[in-house]
Amino acid sequence: MTGDSEDSRRSTKEPSKAASKSTSKSTSKVRSARGRRKKGQKAGKSEVSLTQSKDNGSTVHNSVKHSKEITTSNYSKSKKVDLGRLLKVRNEEIEQAQHILGKTIFKLFKNGGHSKTFGLVVPSTDKPVTLLIKLTDAYPREPIKLIFPQTSEIENRLKSICIKNFNIKVKEFSQQGEPLVTQLNFLLSRWRCMCSVDYRAKDQLQKELMLQHNE
Repeated sequence: MTGDSEDSRRSTKEPSKAASKSTSKSTSKVRSARGRRKKGQKAGKSEVSLTQSKDNGSTVHNSVKHSKEITTSNYSKSKKVDLGRLLKVRNEEIEQAQHILGKTIFKLFKNGGHSKTFGLVVPSTDKPVTLLIKLTDAYPREPIKLIFPQTSEIENRLKSICIKNFNIKVKEFSQQGEPLVTQLNFLLSRWRCMCSVDYRAKDQLQKELMLQHNE
């Protein structure tokens, strides 16, 4: 009887131990599976957030790029419109000058890519003098330029003085909105005076006298 009871107790304890071992194993498996699942979820979330951030970044980049393209397109369009308006004004004033002065006095000398150069013939009893006038595509926003031909017999020193004085004068004309024909007519009648060193002083004195007369 004693032996049977001991055997029964052993048999009872052994299954319980086996069951506890099995339970602990299954519990550890469940825990490890949960751990892997949580890691997988975290990894999945991080991948999703990373993908979303990349998508948001690309969206912002594309938006900025698109806005830049629109701005550039609008600028180029406005620039073309502005240039077209300037060219229209320039061509109209050229036609007006040739009509008033005559095409033999103001004639096309060179047609460049972004400018036109005209020969302005100054009548003289001795020998006619030809001056070159350059108009860029930006005229009247950009003043006309006076150029002396290389074949001109005028001294280089006098040429430099005349060009400097004329450049100052045409800036005044541009600010006053004077048309091309007015500027050319002034050059025809006063170019020899502008070759003088004291021209600016005389011109200033003349302005003061005119102001006093108008008062």
